[in-house]
This record gives sequence, structure tokens and C-alpha cells, in this order.
Amino acid sequence: MVTDVKNLPIQFDRDRVVAFCRDRGIIRLSVFGSVLRDDFDPARSDIDVLADFKPEATRSIGFRFFGYGDELAGFLGRRVDFCSRLDPRLEPTVRREAFTISQASRGGRITPCCVTPSAAGATTRPQAGGRSRAARPPAAR
Repeated sequence: MVTDVKNLPIQFDRDRVVAFCRDRGIIRLSVFGSVLRDDFDPARSDIDVLADFKPEATRSIGFRFFGYGDELAGFLGRRVDFCSRLDPRLEPTVRREAFTISQASRGGRITPCCVTPSAAGATTRPQAGGRSRAARPPAAR
């Protein structure tokens, strides 16, 4: 189980992740799936990303939602499967196993989670384009 970002098989610029979340109303950004397991293949695996939005952020998100995976791919260094909703049968397991890389504090300030100073500023070159598996943007609540 990953307990620190330095144990992830990817490196990223934490400031860019924080800015990405802040600018889009994301209150928590987590990775899940193979990036947290031994079967992650640096040459082929994508990164599964789960975003939790502020309710008001989803009211006018529109089609921009579908580009978020591509944007993250640009600074996570590989394809991204970006989602904000999960199948209800899978959600408890995914949330329990997910590793949070950015989260809003109680005051609303977005901060990196479990990011060590050694990972700060580290980046990798992106692979061609990310993708979004979400069928539609999250519904306003």
C-alpha cells in the first residue's frame, strides 16, 4: 500500500496539481488502480484519477470536464483516466484504496497531500494525450 508520494511509480510537480485543483473547484484529487500496485507498467499503464468537486464547481463545468484528463496527462507524464463518479458497487473499494495527492483544507485552501519535499518540482515528459473515461460531466448537486 502506498503511504507516501515518493513510493508512487510516477513523479509530478505538486504545485501544478494544486493549481489544477484550485482552478477547477476540485476539493480532493486521488489516484487509484494499477499506479498503486506492483502491476503498474511505466511503458503502458495509464493513471486512474478520481476527482471530488465542490458542488458549485459542477454547475457550469460543461464540456471542459472532458479535457481535464488531457490537462493532467500533460504534467503527470502519461495518459489519465479522469473520473468524478464511480460505479456504486466499486466505489467503496476504490475510495478505500485510493491515494490522495491533493486535498482542500477545512478553510478551502488546496494543499498537496502526502507529498515529500524530494518529490517537489519533479516532472516527467508527457506521453501523447490523456483521455477521459467519464460518460458525462458530474451533475450539479
